[in-house]
Amino acid sequence: MILLCMIIMLLIYPLGASILGITGIVLKDNFRLLYAAGAAFSIAIIGFYFVPTHAIDLTRYYQIIEQYQYMMPTYADIVRSQGFFVGAGTLFKWVATLGNEQLLPAFVGFISSFSYFYISGDYFAFRKVAPLTRVYLLLIGLCLFPFAAAFSNVRNVTACTIVAIALYRDLVKKDRGIVTWCIYALGVSFHIAVLAILLMRVVLFFRQSQHIRVKLLSIIAILTGLAFPQIRNTLMQFFGKGGSYATLNEGAYVTDIGQSLFFWLTKVLFLGVTLVGFLVVMGNYKRNKSDWNFFALILSMCT
Repeated sequence: MILLCMIIMLLIYPLGASILGITGIVLKDNFRLLYAAGAAFSIAIIGFYFVPTHAIDLTRYYQIIEQYQYMMPTYADIVRSQGFFVGAGTLFKWVATLGNEQLLPAFVGFISSFSYFYISGDYFAFRKVAPLTRVYLLLIGLCLFPFAAAFSNVRNVTACTIVAIALYRDLVKKDRGIVTWCIYALGVSFHIAVLAILLMRVVLFFRQSQHIRVKLLSIIAILTGLAFPQIRNTLMQFFGKGGSYATLNEGAYVTDIGQSLFFWLTKVLFLGVTLVGFLVVMGNYKRNKSDWNFFALILSMCT
């Protein structure tokens, strides 16, 4: 009944549909994908009406979409210019084709919030979490949700939230089939920075593997991969990206926002949340040295 009402409300009152979607996540253990999509719909609408300022990434992406509308690239052009990292270029092409640039923050708002609601709902069902605890956890997540960052930082946020779904399937549900690896690949195609997360996953693999032969074969496979120029160049590009992030040395745009008081206050806020998260994760790892808690520990340390 909740699901049927949610689908009907999507057509006439999206906010009501999102409330019903969250209600379904709290009270039900099935149809988690549909409830997560309904819950994320209102955040997508908020993103549609989000108006960017000069000092955020979204303005640059609007300019790219305008260029696409003037001279639409083919998919082959996107692959030639961006290599494996074609996710963002393909998304920009779709938005340019539809003719409304506000669909870009709407899409990112939907994907990022869908990831949160889906993982939460699936984990609640997986662990049989009590309804009242579900309410508390969802409220905490929504209060911490960085709406402006999600709407404006298109490529990085999209990549991280998609990879989050793959990590959840991989490390929590132990589902390491082709679908999980495709989700990993889709996330990486949006932004090179998430390669850092995959490198941490490789570290966890060596911890998981108990056989010396498996570890040696893995090292040989990695070294063989580095022999290919494209893989080697991608890794060098990744480390270069990390260096530019660390030094704020990525052109006049980054220099401009680096002088913003709002930018630094945001960094301090995120640092505080990260430190609290690290302490919580470290406590969890001391109590339960599971694969997921180990991965969360090294991720929070690097963050």
